[in-house]
Amino acid sequence: MNEKIPVDITIRRETKNMTIAWADDHRSEYTFAYLRAVCPCAHCTESTGQSRTFDQIGLISAEEVGRYAIRFMWSDGHDLGIFSFEFLRTHCPCEICMKK
Repeated sequence: MNEKIPVDITIRRETKNMTIAWADDHRSEYTFAYLRAVCPCAHCTESTGQSRTFDQIGLISAEEVGRYAIRFMWSDGHDLGIFSFEFLRTHCPCEICMKK
């Protein structure tokens, strides 16, 4: 079984978070601010040294990219990041995953 395959993705705009239930029964919860801060696009990963906060960020839309990723369109106009499921699982912010 591939643990990096989501079986359910729930986006809650009212609480500004996304929950993924994975094939191995693990659940990951990501705030929109966290997702925007860890954006894997070239522009964001090259923007070192900048202090950025995304507490007020809103999600305009989200779409699946093939069978491997999600792309978000944020209220600040940013829409370049493609978040692979592997990236999202690797960046799960729960206590268990953060200790790995």
